[in-house]
Amino acid sequence: MNSIIHMVAFVLLQAEAIGKRGQEFMESLSMDRIYEYMFNLISEYAKLQDFKPTPPPTSLEVCVESLLCYADEKQRTFLRKSTTFPAQTPPCNLKPV
Repeated sequence: MNSIIHMVAFVLLQAEAIGKRGQEFMESLSMDRIYEYMFNLISEYAKLQDFKPTPPPTSLEVCVESLLCYADEKQRTFLRKSTTFPAQTPPCNLKPV
C-alpha cells in the first residue's frame, strides 16, 4: 500500500511538471507564430494535392477592403488585427520533448 501512495505522489509531481511546461510554452507563443505555423502547414499540405482547384464561373474574388466595408467597427478592429502575411523566414522547428 505504501508503494502505491509513493507511485501516485510521483505521478502527480510528473503531471504538475508537464502542466507547467505546457503553460510556459503557451505563454511563449504569439499569434504571429501561430499564423505562420498554420500558413506553412497548409502550404506544405497543398503540395501533396494532385489536382488543380478551379473557382466556379459564378464566383467573385473578395479583397480585404470589400470585406471590411460590411463589418462594423468592432469587427473591423478584429479583422485588421488578424491580417497576416507569409513570414520572410522559414518556419520554426519544434524541439522534441
